Amino acid sequence: MADSPSSFSPTLILPTEIVIEIFILFLPVYPFCPPLGGLGSPTLLTQICRDWLEIALATPNLWRAISVDTHWTVFSRQVARAEIWLQRSQPLPLSLRFGPSTPFTPPFFVAAIIPHQYLHLHLVDRTQLAALRDGPTPLLRRLDLFS
Repeated sequence: MADSPSSFSPTLILPTEIVIEIFILFLPVYPFCPPLGGLGSPTLLTQICRDWLEIALATPNLWRAISVDTHWTVFSRQVARAEIWLQRSQPLPLSLRFGPSTPFTPPFFVAAIIPHQYLHLHLVDRTQLAALRDGPTPLLRRLDLFS
């Protein structure tokens, strides 16, 4: 009986800590954001094999930079993905980017982003700005606001 091809994968014999470092090097340097899906996204790593899926889902550093920049046609799908990333990134501070094509910054993000490090937001609603202004931001390193 022959071994399955996956049993010969060099990454499966590496210590998990080394695989995690390789995964982190696959992404743009923090605070730059990878795409939510496709090439360059940590979601791609989850699709290779079960071991990679488990490692990626257990590594908050892979999910700590989120960018949503899209039109209405796919916006709700991207927000759903971003919510999942937000959960996976816990307890780390985030880099969040909402681009000019984003219809609005979702309310759950306004509440969730206050304690994070890097924010690049295109705000449509002035109440969102008040939520940012009034909240404590002890970890904030950079805030770019656009209207």
